[in-house]
Amino acid sequence: MRINWQKSCMVGINVPIQDITEIADTLQCPIRPFPIDYLGVPLGSNPSKKDFWNRVTERCQKKLAIWKAKYLSFGGRITLIKSALSNLPVYFLSLFKIPKEIARQIEKIQNQFLWCGNSETKPHLIKWDIVSRPKDKGGLGIGSILQKNVALMGKWLWRFPREQTALWASIIKSKFGFGLDSWSSRHLHLSTRRSPWKGISSIAPFFLPFTYHFLGNANSIRFWLAKWVSHRPL
Repeated sequence: MRINWQKSCMVGINVPIQDITEIADTLQCPIRPFPIDYLGVPLGSNPSKKDFWNRVTERCQKKLAIWKAKYLSFGGRITLIKSALSNLPVYFLSLFKIPKEIARQIEKIQNQFLWCGNSETKPHLIKWDIVSRPKDKGGLGIGSILQKNVALMGKWLWRFPREQTALWASIIKSKFGFGLDSWSSRHLHLSTRRSPWKGISSIAPFFLPFTYHFLGNANSIRFWLAKWVSHRPL
């Protein structure tokens, strides 16, 4: 296996430009400024800004183009709407906290595709809040973008205490440390919004009420501080 230096690049973070230039000349690879894309995910960009989510909204807009809806049945549109959040959109939703405005924009694209037209020219028969509900609650099971975002990011909060020896968990622990319960990381007070873990840790108040502890050897839990009854400590 060889490294293709023509497809590689040199990116410096808090490194003098002369050092980066010297290394790039040695390796014969170009220099690129930060932020960059790595495995399809932008590194160093601010997920709270609209342009960060452009590729996601563009992907959904392309997959749910109005002209496609005209050739599909109502059931076919529902199936395509549910599959439109696969791959890239789910990849983003599992790592970054989506702004409410972007979530509404994606749901607007879904809503217009479902009813095959723009709301100004063709009225929607049912409100989107009802359509997106689970089937057992009278909806079509499409789901809320914001709720999917919380669920996907909650996966990392669930994995964090269960994969203590993993490299990514070790980095989080060394950088932020443990919280009071030794089960999650400390609450972050970062000035920057570029850290994915800050967005992930911000959903802990929504995630932790759905978890509970088993008392084992007491190495990873604080008996008097853990919430045992009615989400309160003893």
